[in-house]
Amino acid sequence: MSNIYLIRHGETYFNEFYNSQKKTFKEKILDKNWNPFIFPEWMDLNEKGKKDANFVAEYFKMIQIKNVSIYSSNTKRSLDTAEKTREVLGIRKIMIDNRLNEINVPWEKSNSLVNLEDFLKEINSLDKLLLFTHGNLIYQFLKSLDCQPLYKIQNGSVMLIKNFKYPNQEIMRVV
Repeated sequence: MSNIYLIRHGETYFNEFYNSQKKTFKEKILDKNWNPFIFPEWMDLNEKGKKDANFVAEYFKMIQIKNVSIYSSNTKRSLDTAEKTREVLGIRKIMIDNRLNEINVPWEKSNSLVNLEDFLKEINSLDKLLLFTHGNLIYQFLKSLDCQPLYKIQNGSVMLIKNFKYPNQEIMRVV
């Protein structure tokens, strides 16, 4: 049984300026084939994102979490958020896993939810996990457990799934 902390990366310049309802970036309407990775610096943590990363790290320090494994998607924004926690908790290493990468975005097609299930099978024996990942993946994962969030998953947010055991989620709960 595991306690899994799902952490959304800190805010990026893209998060700050992109309006998903209007499909605009800095008030400019985007073409349907637009790809934000043309400008990779848009995916870096902005000042608020750096504060988000500090907040997450201080939260885990405050609750005195011990004997924890840190996993992150391979994106710079997730790694930068995870790195602050690694540093504050004095953990040796962040395990990078592509199965924690972004999903359901028009510029990147993937089977991340299927990949996440494979990932969970592999790490099922670990006790405490910090998973630094992306809002869409967190949302889809919670939805797959019949636990749909009632609010937007904010940058820098932490969700705890207590007593998770894959594939049997009878004793799972999100706090």
